[in-house]
Amino acid sequence: MTTKPPSEINYLSEEALLKKLYLMADELIDVLPVRNERIRLVYYLNLFFENNINTLREAIDLFKPLHCKVDYDELEKIVEKKLKEKNIIK
Repeated sequence: MTTKPPSEINYLSEEALLKKLYLMADELIDVLPVRNERIRLVYYLNLFFENNINTLREAIDLFKPLHCKVDYDELEKIVEKKLKEKNIIK
């Protein structure tokens, strides 16, 4: 009986959009204390940047956080500010 070697891990480059989104989301720990929700936020933001979702507000509405410490309007402002700080959007 033989076994195959494990698959290689393809790490994201520092310039990859997805990596920037994950790093940005990790900074939202005070607003979104649950890690799975921050990961889910990245999923919806990635859909927004791939033009599968029309607006940032729509991405936040679809995200529907359960443990968010602010309302949707405030969360949208915080996320937009972080995206601008990270030069992801202008």
